[in-house]
Amino acid sequence: MGVIHEDVVAEGERLIGRAADEGVPLRLLGGVGMRLRAPGELAPAFRRTYADLDFVTTKKGVGATTGLFRGEGYEAQVAFNALHGGERLLFFDNDHDRQVDVFVGAFSMCHKIPLDGRIEVDPVSIPLAELLLTKLQVVQLNEKDVRDALALLHDHEVGESDGELVNSARVAQLCASDCIQGCSFGPTTSARPNPSSTVRSLSRRTEPLPFSSRESRSTETPLNEAASSIRSDCSRRRARTTGPRSAAFAMGSRAGEVSGFAGISELQGCR
Repeated sequence: MGVIHEDVVAEGERLIGRAADEGVPLRLLGGVGMRLRAPGELAPAFRRTYADLDFVTTKKGVGATTGLFRGEGYEAQVAFNALHGGERLLFFDNDHDRQVDVFVGAFSMCHKIPLDGRIEVDPVSIPLAELLLTKLQVVQLNEKDVRDALALLHDHEVGESDGELVNSARVAQLCASDCIQGCSFGPTTSARPNPSSTVRSLSRRTEPLPFSSRESRSTETPLNEAASSIRSDCSRRRARTTGPRSAAFAMGSRAGEVSGFAGISELQGCR
């Protein structure tokens, strides 16, 4: 059994190394993933503390991932994983009171970001394009989301390939697909599962299980008003066209301004 590091960034790096040794398809996302993709020390304005770890695995990798975390000293949330293991797994580091989220096949919060065929692109985290979008997809951005997004864009150039570039072509593809499929902006209304209450709440819960603080708890926000307007605009424009068309991520105009992601101004709008 491995020794779990107190430092969450070091622990994320250790687990990625163990997964590589065991051939487990596991990649980081979230703040720790962004920190480990930085080429050096973060600029002071972007530094922050990290509370937990977020990973993604493939659908075929669920069994191996579960075995890896158990072997490394983590406790699986058995009831939650049994019900939701096709989309998400939870593990706990009881010694450090830390939760580990493992998304399966896709990152799904305010928007769904598919990761099939993308997990293997980089050895540490999901590709930078998707890593950025996990932050920009948040309907109600908080300070840590803004810091992380700006840190990534500060340290990496925007281009049309992966590796150490933010793949603008991939961002455009995902944004267009998201809007064409219905400009779905709807925020979820729940928060990250509480390790102490998840089990007893499973039997009586009638609404979708909580996911993460990355999801908005409020439905009355300026971004939601903008989302409603863009949804209507997309619907009207789709009704006037018969051929294939592309569209920008619904929150691209507002979240892009907050994050400073003006570098992808070429994204095609709804038309």
